[in-house]
Amino acid sequence: MRCITRPIIPIIHKRFKKPAVEKFKEGIFKITAVEAIKNAPVGTPTHKITGELTIKDKTHTEEFLAVITKKEATFNATAEAEIKDRTQYDIVYNSSKFKAVSVLGDKLIQDNIKIQLDLKTN
Repeated sequence: MRCITRPIIPIIHKRFKKPAVEKFKEGIFKITAVEAIKNAPVGTPTHKITGELTIKDKTHTEEFLAVITKKEATFNATAEAEIKDRTQYDIVYNSSKFKAVSVLGDKLIQDNIKIQLDLKTN
């Protein structure tokens, strides 16, 4: 499998100029499996993609559903994925798991991270 490396935390990088953010500018997602979804209706995900996501030297298995198409020699994949718990990657800033919601107030940051993917290969 090819390793796909993309900067997946640029918003965090722009907002917080902390030493840890400077040290960990990118995340890495290594695809370990791609499984076709049989009889997927048009416009719905056609594949389940599984891989190892590494952020801040913490690696966990993640999977998401994607629409994969092929046109000539080019593959396109689009997906919306969600990491349910950012704290497992040591992204703990203003998480309710580490500070009381009553203390954080409007500074609370939810623990989920939404990722949109639009990949093209050839």
